[in-house]
Amino acid sequence: DWISGGGISYIESVTHHNFTVGVNPDVYIPINTTAETLSRSVENYIVPIYDGQVARIVIVPSASATGNRFFMYNGTTLIGSTATFSITANTASILTLSANGFNYGDKINFRYSCDSTSGHDMQISILWQYTRP
Repeated sequence: DWISGGGISYIESVTHHNFTVGVNPDVYIPINTTAETLSRSVENYIVPIYDGQVARIVIVPSASATGNRFFMYNGTTLIGSTATFSITANTASILTLSANGFNYGDKINFRYSCDSTSGHDMQISILWQYTRP
């Protein structure tokens, strides 16, 4: 028997970002490279293929740090951010952005900052949910 349920309303994709927070603890998240940058560049933009939202961000640091902040931009325009948070070494944390929607063709980029100046490795996974066309 055929039962019509309308199907899936969105498409999911996960991206993974690995980098080291060096001497400057205010960096843009690498998208197309493994090196963080201190300013926006082609290495830290992603251009969505459909409208959607960032559904989940998970970070795992190699060292504990306080005063952490995470920002999502469309080009230079701030879309959303997190409240200030602490992270624990080798422990996953889920981040919640104040706003997380985007449109196809936007130039999405992320910035991470913390109060610590000591270097630590960071692994970040981002779950993208695209509205089904």
